[in-house]
Amino acid sequence: MASETYRRQRHVGAVVAGSGTRHSTRLVLEILCRLSEFDRPEVTTTKPQLVEESGLYRDTVYAAIRELREAGIILPVRNAKGGRGNAVTYRLLARGAELTPSTTTADPAPAGLWDSVSRGYKAAQPALWRAWVAKLACASDTGGALSLTAPTAFAAEYCRTHLAAPLLELARGADPSIRRIDFAAAN
Repeated sequence: MASETYRRQRHVGAVVAGSGTRHSTRLVLEILCRLSEFDRPEVTTTKPQLVEESGLYRDTVYAAIRELREAGIILPVRNAKGGRGNAVTYRLLARGAELTPSTTTADPAPAGLWDSVSRGYKAAQPALWRAWVAKLACASDTGGALSLTAPTAFAAEYCRTHLAAPLLELARGADPSIRRIDFAAAN
């Protein structure tokens, strides 16, 4: 499959068939697969949306998501913490590397640098971290720039104006090649 383009139905079928999960977990997985992007094996959703879509109890859906994550069937790739009103993007992983699409969009940046910067800011400014930095996602960290995505244009502008300098200082402490931080709105 390395030279082929992404084939959604083949991948979705492989994800569900290889899951080996119990009924409620399989139902949640099938919903995730049905809601997935047409051109790549990713789905962006909230847990309340899954509760509504499946008709299962909230705790059952939460347990199913936890089980799927622990089994390595879904992998959070954007906004992994989720939280009230924040959608999480999951990558759907089929059992067997040959079934994993190779022509997906670019993977998010390695979590290491951004996680380090975010943890450092959280330790220094927990209230500001909770209000602004926790909602940022790392888009890339290449070419001497750390590119972050904010949930709204307002949040991106606020972070650019008020938080860029301290975040850049933390980023340079973790990776001296970082020369700037860019902020963009997700929507």
